[in-house]
Amino acid sequence: MRPTTRRDAGRLMVPGPRSWTQVLSLALALALLVPITPSTALVRTPITVDGAFADWSPVFDSAANCRYDPAGDTGGSNSDLTVTAATYDDSRVYLYVRRAASGGGAAPVYRIYIDSDGDGFLGAADHVLVFELKGGNALKSIGLYQYSPSDGVNGDPIASPPPGGLGSAVAVNGGALEGVGETDGSQFEGSVTWAALGIAPDTPVNLRFAAIQGNDWDHAEPISFVRAGVHLSPGTTLGMAAGMDAFYPHTVTNTGNIPLSLALTAESSRGWSAMVRLAGDTTPLTTLELQPGDSIDVEAVLAIPGDTPNGTRDTLTVSAENQGATPASASATDEAVVGPLLVIPDRKVSGAPGTTVTFANTVQSNVDTTITVELSAVSDHGWPISLRSGGAEVTGPLTLEPRASMDIEVVLEVPAGAQLGITDVTRVEAMVTGQPEVRANAYDTVTVRPALEVAPPMSLPAGPGTSVLYRHTITNSTAEERTLALTASSSLGWPAQVFAGDAATPLSEVTLAPYGGSTDVVVRVTVPAGTPPLTGGTATTDLATLTAQDALGSASVADTTIVSRLATFGVGGFGTAQDTFTLGDLVYARGMGLPTGQTVTFRWTDPSGAVMATEDVRSDGTGIAQSRHDLSPTDLPGTWTVTLLNGTTELATHDFYVGYRARIGSLSATGGEVTQSPVNVACALDNTGAVDLPDTTVTYLLWWDADGDGAASPGDSYVGGDGTWLAVGEGDGYTHQTAGLSVPGGTTGATDTWSVSNEDLRFAGTYRLRAVWEAADGTIVDTRETTHFATPGKPELSMSVSTPLVDFGTIEPGVQYTRSDVTVNVSASVPFHLSGTAAGDTDQLGLTRSLDNVLGEAMDSGSFTDTIGILVSWMVDPGYYEATVTYTIVPR
Repeated sequence: MRPTTRRDAGRLMVPGPRSWTQVLSLALALALLVPITPSTALVRTPITVDGAFADWSPVFDSAANCRYDPAGDTGGSNSDLTVTAATYDDSRVYLYVRRAASGGGAAPVYRIYIDSDGDGFLGAADHVLVFELKGGNALKSIGLYQYSPSDGVNGDPIASPPPGGLGSAVAVNGGALEGVGETDGSQFEGSVTWAALGIAPDTPVNLRFAAIQGNDWDHAEPISFVRAGVHLSPGTTLGMAAGMDAFYPHTVTNTGNIPLSLALTAESSRGWSAMVRLAGDTTPLTTLELQPGDSIDVEAVLAIPGDTPNGTRDTLTVSAENQGATPASASATDEAVVGPLLVIPDRKVSGAPGTTVTFANTVQSNVDTTITVELSAVSDHGWPISLRSGGAEVTGPLTLEPRASMDIEVVLEVPAGAQLGITDVTRVEAMVTGQPEVRANAYDTVTVRPALEVAPPMSLPAGPGTSVLYRHTITNSTAEERTLALTASSSLGWPAQVFAGDAATPLSEVTLAPYGGSTDVVVRVTVPAGTPPLTGGTATTDLATLTAQDALGSASVADTTIVSRLATFGVGGFGTAQDTFTLGDLVYARGMGLPTGQTVTFRWTDPSGAVMATEDVRSDGTGIAQSRHDLSPTDLPGTWTVTLLNGTTELATHDFYVGYRARIGSLSATGGEVTQSPVNVACALDNTGAVDLPDTTVTYLLWWDADGDGAASPGDSYVGGDGTWLAVGEGDGYTHQTAGLSVPGGTTGATDTWSVSNEDLRFAGTYRLRAVWEAADGTIVDTRETTHFATPGKPELSMSVSTPLVDFGTIEPGVQYTRSDVTVNVSASVPFHLSGTAAGDTDQLGLTRSLDNVLGEAMDSGSFTDTIGILVSWMVDPGYYEATVTYTIVPR
């Protein structure tokens, strides 16, 4: 008998993939309250001075443009200011007044004091605009005057009721002054040209309103046209080699009307050295002075360390923040991807079923030699895909000159039957021919959406004679640019208009880019005066439908407006209703649809049932009564109630939610882009209120949003606390939870950090990360979300054997034979253990090996030689022999 070894020399044994076993458990369900936040930026918009006030709606939603003045703070209700507002455009300044009553005695005079140079003082060079009314709330006369200060040297501070008088009249051209009152009502609007004031449009003036009737005076708080704004041009993605500097150009623009003193910063997500400097300069630029309208070009510079692993990504956040009294800031993000060969950037779009989506990527070489690159692309749903370069399909390798790049197109066909909400990630891979260890990936993501979508539907309360604003996003997920006609209609025939995102510019059509191009629009719905809150015993309700349409199709959304007798607001202009506030806020309430001149009571009740305040107010000529409650920083959080009463008769109640004056200041994730790089999470908690927050809990969820709806829902998956991949509805329902966090009042930047392995991630792409901060009593303090790019991080271990069959040929007993040409090639991203085992009766065959155990470090490529010998005993027949050696590589 002639023994031989089995013919499986060089067989590679690598541990198999981890099983995706999923454990059923309860998912965490959280009801999150999302406030409608009023605008604090100054609104600029033209107004038609015609006694109709619907066009003031965007102004009433801005705290910067409006002032509330409590009723009953002057002797006569005819001169009792309740709301003042102002705005402007390039030609005129527009003014609005609402007073508590419009009848009973002589009509008032309105004085608007104008601090024309914006220095905070009224001097002889400043102005007073005077509107004199007559019966029926009609305009009697208008005049523009110089101000006569009581302090002729320093001027009179506009922050105090102006003590001075009217100086000489200013001669103006016809039409420079306008004024119209609401017939038999309480509202008034007027305007004055910038030219009549002798100053340039957009000058940051200050305004103070006063109403006078006999000896009764009422003053409202000043309104300022100071507008601070800064814009930073968007960031870019660069592919870089380790050890290089990345240069990102940006333009900083002062978009406001006052000079800015800006602090400039650049912060790397990996803590790498970064700075901002003037374009072409070498000196760091940390501060920048910019006059209104001026721009300057800068560049952010990121130093990439020389030992940075291939595939590493960094996000550089560039910020410009005003250091003056008026806040203004802007930021942009730049990305660096590191490696000798790169495919950039990752793309993310939306596409309709049946759409062919084209992604634009670039293959970039960061080496100093000419290379040949092989390209491939794989859809994780197996959808048809092809690659193009220069308009032609890529069928073979591409040649890249030293440090050159080439644009490619990845063409993906979304099946006609693709389910809405599904997300597909296409992995685009470039590999250097003959060097499989030099490779790079990009990830192009498409979320399947309707061809045209208008969202979301909304619902708001509104009173008779008031308007509400509904904000929507229109998205085009087809492959064509689309120009869409926009219309809005009301089920009850109420006025419904479409505006641009500024809520002021009328809009009849929009043009949207393909593959997810979108725009924001606003629908204004006006409830006619006299509309009853109840119709047939049920609330009067209107459905306003916004429709976007072209020759390819249409989409629509319906908004529900409920006529209410009572609503709460976050701005004293009483624009769009608001139901969510924080401790220390001002809460405004408006009773509507009341009989003229009726005295009503507003009762404010905290969550314990304690009455915190009451106020008696007389309704005005339009059936409106208003009240304000100042929430104390130490009040109880929870559900509050405002009740409207006539004597002891309850007319209406309205609930609103009050939360802590605290927020998640920042939420960020780093790492997870390469093998065995955990995702590191940092969360900063700010408690700027007066109430301590002991024993709070922050719950985090890192999930793959498969349907792209922004919610962790069935069909999505998330990362468990130990890094395991779980379906939503299984496991604990969260990735990490930190309990027992105490954040005293007045604290900013309390930090919570943790990390989770990326080894078991299923997909490469953009993940969502949510943090929910919960107080000890179960109240949700704040919620914040961010996104983070991560990849599956299992160790990369690959091995090949140069000589798959160790053939000794015919041998004679007692003679030593060796083979020294067996090479084991290894690529490992982690430290590894390489071992080999010879099979069979090694003693009788005299099998020996030089490569027994290797403890190796991570390497892009390496080789190990195994010298195999055979010396058969004299007891064995001569003949043909082959060696069997099995090699195994595992992480260590």
